[in-house]
Amino acid sequence: MARARRYTRPRPPQVLKPVATKGALLAQYPTTTALAFGALLPLLVAYLSCFKRSLIDDAFITLQYASTLRHYGQWGFFPDAVANTATSPLNVILTALVGIVAPNIVDAAIWLASVELLGVAVLLSILSQRLFGNLYFGVLAFVATIANPWLMSSIGLETLLYVALMAGALCLLVLRR
Repeated sequence: MARARRYTRPRPPQVLKPVATKGALLAQYPTTTALAFGALLPLLVAYLSCFKRSLIDDAFITLQYASTLRHYGQWGFFPDAVANTATSPLNVILTALVGIVAPNIVDAAIWLASVELLGVAVLLSILSQRLFGNLYFGVLAFVATIANPWLMSSIGLETLLYVALMAGALCLLVLRR
């Protein structure tokens, strides 16, 4: 006579859990980390400056809004007419703020994109360290990000800002904050 098999509950699927490391590499060497990311910023500015002459027409609409806001304190395409048609007010405000110290509004867009990409590099490094215990994935993901022609063609638009915000949200999710 065959024995009846006892029912066992199926196991839940494996979930990718953060790697437990002795100490995060980024936290172990704060001075070296700060110097590395500090050295990355001028390299990003130089790299993105190569795309300065190839901004698309939609970027110049955003840059005109930022320029009007910077020079006249007026929200609009033209200084004498208020308009509510900017697609990304946060990007316009940030570009105008950077434009206060930049020589022109196109350079402000390049500098803002460089800072946004630096933030992406930091966040991808934190994610890589937390999930995989090393920086290899973060470096690879960052190189793939800055080599993406679609992202590089959208300098001056809000795309890089959204990439940075999404990386930040993912980082907060992984860090459970």
